[in-house]
Amino acid sequence: MKKIVLVLAFLITAGFSVQAQSFLIPKGGLVFSNLNTTESGVSGRTGYVAGLGLSIPVTADNFFVIQPELLYIQKGATFSTTGTSTRVGNTYINYAELPVLAKINFGGESFRLYVNGGPSIAYALFGRTNQNGAVVDVKFGDEADVTFNNRIDFGLQFGGGIGFKAGPGDILLDLRYGLGLSNLLDQPVAGTDTEAQNRVYALTLGYAIPLGTR
Repeated sequence: MKKIVLVLAFLITAGFSVQAQSFLIPKGGLVFSNLNTTESGVSGRTGYVAGLGLSIPVTADNFFVIQPELLYIQKGATFSTTGTSTRVGNTYINYAELPVLAKINFGGESFRLYVNGGPSIAYALFGRTNQNGAVVDVKFGDEADVTFNNRIDFGLQFGGGIGFKAGPGDILLDLRYGLGLSNLLDQPVAGTDTEAQNRVYALTLGYAIPLGTR
């Protein structure tokens, strides 16, 4: 965590040193998530995401920027069966997520396209699972009755979007894919080698607020 803070502090300092425009970006939108698992009967579900981003210029023309974000994001899946037990319902987990993205902008002041990508780390705050109509809290840990073992979700994010001038700032429409790398089931389930990694599509609408003068 100290290393992440130091890296972010360096990037912020470097960004302001080139005297280019930085932006604060409140954003929110929909999440379409699923689990990559060998279990059968698992399908996607819809959730939500909201948070803040900080666009930090690396080049004076804002062609290349670094964009750390702090997000509150819901991930999960819908289940029809699990192992030898049948159930119908869904599970969701709310995460605090920190992506740090490299972003490249194409275009001018009034309209632009961009692509981005980079690593992310998320921490599971809480969640709930609906099993045949009965709603219970998601449990984390190493005990036999837990739902997931791993609260930490490392991943990679890739995406892009469009931005266009609106008032003092810019409206941003962003589409992103999150590739979870962490196995949420560190301990085997019922003696099996089942794994589960998050897979997420996020569609968000944001507004880039200029910090300082353009």
